[in-house]
Amino acid sequence: MSNSQQIHCPHCQSVIYFEAKLLITGMSFNCSNPDCLTSISLSQQSLEPAKELIENYETKKQNILQLSH
Repeated sequence: MSNSQQIHCPHCQSVIYFEAKLLITGMSFNCSNPDCLTSISLSQQSLEPAKELIENYETKKQNILQLSH
């Protein structure tokens, strides 16, 4: 998984890999432990604020990259 982040599963403490850009589309991500059925996703109320936050981050990142060249 490219550009993946990770968190610990709240149930078994194994790793859950996720991609923020996919998370904000409503996608869910499963625990890496095959015996655990836990998955994470954003609530409907959190999708839009999270999307705006990531878009703002990407814009600022691009601006910084352009200034450094």
